[in-house]
Amino acid sequence: MGLHVDLTRRQTSLRNYLNRMLAHETWRDRRGLWSQRGQGRLRRWARGLRRWDRMVVTQKLDELEEVEQRRMQVKARLERMARRWPAARRLDAIDGLGALSAVGIAACLGPVRRFVDAEAIISYAGLAPGVRQSDSTRRDGHVGGGGTDKLLRHYLIEATLWARRIPRFAGAYRRMLKRRGKKVARLHLARLLVRSIDAVLRYDQAFDPAAPDPRPGLSQSRPLPSPAGGGPPEGPGAGTQHRGPQVQHHRNALGRACPGQAAKARRRALAPAER
Repeated sequence: MGLHVDLTRRQTSLRNYLNRMLAHETWRDRRGLWSQRGQGRLRRWARGLRRWDRMVVTQKLDELEEVEQRRMQVKARLERMARRWPAARRLDAIDGLGALSAVGIAACLGPVRRFVDAEAIISYAGLAPGVRQSDSTRRDGHVGGGGTDKLLRHYLIEATLWARRIPRFAGAYRRMLKRRGKKVARLHLARLLVRSIDAVLRYDQAFDPAAPDPRPGLSQSRPLPSPAGGGPPEGPGAGTQHRGPQVQHHRNALGRACPGQAAKARRRALAPAER
């Protein structure tokens, strides 16, 4: 997998180099430039350049062709591996993961039992928020970054481009996109994808792309019984759970809430009942 990634990056680097050389040729049509016909157009264009420019463009095109051939050979072998590897076949069934991504994720994870749970995989891939903690002080840092396996993180982030269209993840992605933006939404979606991958590999569960019920069991909810035990309660506020004495939030001189004072007042209000 690392070889395939290196070849893909080299291919992208060569294409970017040639694009920079063509930046001043804005009157030329550059659509389909990297197809076989497009590269033929590039070679015909290179014949009309000066000697040194022609040599550079020709060598870059030759190297690009060689890298593409090697990449296709590696890709074919990885696809054959995906058909033979049971873990890769199970991951390939997840919408948004192709054969190459399935092999890459399975290779990066190894035996899934070496991780305690899905949250350990999230931390391993660098998708968990950073935490700075000293004694009783805890501060949450930025989401993402770090991690042990950057290649695993790369595959998961790339998979979110397709996974965000799956009904199971679409609602959560849209909500996070509205609140925090595209980058954080993709990180959040990658964590959801890790939990699905963990369930598929650890418990051999089939991936269900349907959207889960956001409030399971709501239709079976029953009203709380009355204190006398004779049927459902009646009157205003009936059927609601008791939440203890209502304590107003204390505010300082600037009008800001003081949660510490409110907690003390709540403890004082609950103290007689506990005795």
